[in-house]
Amino acid sequence: MSNDSGVNRYALKVFYLGDRYLGFQTQRNNRTVQEFIINALRKSGYIDDEKAAKFGYSGRTDRYVHSLGQVIAFNSVNKLIIPKINSYLPEDIRFYAYARVSPDFSPRYHAIYRHYKYLTWTNDLDIKIMKKASKEFLGEHNFRLLSKRGLSNESINKNTVRKIFEIKIEQIKDGLLVIDVIGESFLYEMVRRIVGVLLAVGRGELNTHEIKNYFDLNMANKIKIRRAPIKTGGDLILFECKYDIDFKYDEYSTKRIRNYLFDLFKDHYIKSQSIKTMFKAFNQKL
Repeated sequence: MSNDSGVNRYALKVFYLGDRYLGFQTQRNNRTVQEFIINALRKSGYIDDEKAAKFGYSGRTDRYVHSLGQVIAFNSVNKLIIPKINSYLPEDIRFYAYARVSPDFSPRYHAIYRHYKYLTWTNDLDIKIMKKASKEFLGEHNFRLLSKRGLSNESINKNTVRKIFEIKIEQIKDGLLVIDVIGESFLYEMVRRIVGVLLAVGRGELNTHEIKNYFDLNMANKIKIRRAPIKTGGDLILFECKYDIDFKYDEYSTKRIRNYLFDLFKDHYIKSQSIKTMFKAFNQKL
């Protein structure tokens, strides 16, 4: 969809691994995903100025958070060629799908829902009680206490009511636990804090009936709020941002991402099996 001046607005899906970046959003003197994306768009000739191109994104992700679902948008007069942009990006940041959208499209405000996946170990967690507790988060609640800024002056006048559509908790083989959190939108660190509460319930440190206290601003000084760990002990993925858009997938770019991830998987698998072998030796023989 282009306007009378021949300017197109594009929406692109971006994959990235967050391990080497201080989150998505640009920060002064810090290495971020957005910084690399803007530089790639400039070098490939798609934008000159971030504001003039009306660059936008579906949401911020924190340090160490990965993405399959982040969506960015910008205006350009040039025909979109995804591999051309990717040639200016590191292997752990890649565009892989695109769509031409209406001139007023906002990746932040036009998202139908956002889907996060959190992965960790079960560590003798009571999965059954966690599933029961997860239902307490469904629907609309004031999540101010479950955001990083809490009752700070910065957020006191902001709307902190959010809607959670679904939370799924599944125990996978070898003790892996996957928690899916699907909602309309999320506050800063809200997903990690929801998961942190669920993990506390699973460890027996918190009762299900106490979860309602996390929606009561008067309980701010009476409750403990811990973020679920990431990087060490857990991983968080922005898995999908859903729109009423038909994205087209770039075959060459998706193949490059698959190959890159498979190479990473092989390296990590060999390392994990080496550690497992030594762990068994200490348990059985030494």
